[in-house]
Amino acid sequence: MGRIPDSLTLSVPMKRYHRGVLSEDTGEILREAGLSLYVNNSLLIMILCLPSHLEELVVGYLWTEGIIASLEEVVSCNIDVETGRADVWLDKTTETAVLEQMAATDNGDTVRLPEAMGRRALCGVKEPAYNCETVLKNANRLLVHSKLFRTTGNVHAVMLCRDDEILCCMEDVGRFSAFDKCLGYALRKGWVLEDVCAYTTGRVPRALVLKAIRTGIPMLVSRSAPTDAALDLARCYGVKVVGFARGDGMNVYC
Repeated sequence: MGRIPDSLTLSVPMKRYHRGVLSEDTGEILREAGLSLYVNNSLLIMILCLPSHLEELVVGYLWTEGIIASLEEVVSCNIDVETGRADVWLDKTTETAVLEQMAATDNGDTVRLPEAMGRRALCGVKEPAYNCETVLKNANRLLVHSKLFRTTGNVHAVMLCRDDEILCCMEDVGRFSAFDKCLGYALRKGWVLEDVCAYTTGRVPRALVLKAIRTGIPMLVSRSAPTDAALDLARCYGVKVVGFARGDGMNVYC
């Protein structure tokens, strides 16, 4: 794999058509990288991502996928930006459980744990208290807070808020990676998330709800829409889901 680039954007030549005139111009596009995640020297997954906040991405992914329950289970995390490789070493108890899962799903090359294989037991989240106007205000701040979106128009953003306080905001080419970066940041900070709401620019599929449940996030707010499977799972575990939160309105699904 090639070197992960230092910059998140690249200026490229293009032709711009506007009001009947075609002219030479340049535009900013995202750089996309690949990060191969190895757990105890076994390849787990290759993540396509923006080359930023990679340690948060790695520990966030392990947490939201149910592979770890705390940062203490991570013995070390080393990221080689030259090769695009992340090496994580887990403690022996965690390693044994993960290797058993990987042995059951190994296809001989790349291994990815499916949703159902997260080894952490799922439990319901605390019913969130929320104010509709605050939620909508935060949702409308999401893209304003995303500098890369304003520059390229080609990025997903996820923001964690407690009431109207923005705790963190992360961007990536994929909504899952942006979410994992936010949760990895929260895990490293040691935050309790039972009163925190996650805002996303992307749609809400079942897999995103599952990540919220595993990490204790009680509320997901999207500028887009949820799927039926996402709502079924959210209702089972008490996660509140809001969609089409933009402008002056939103839909509260559960």
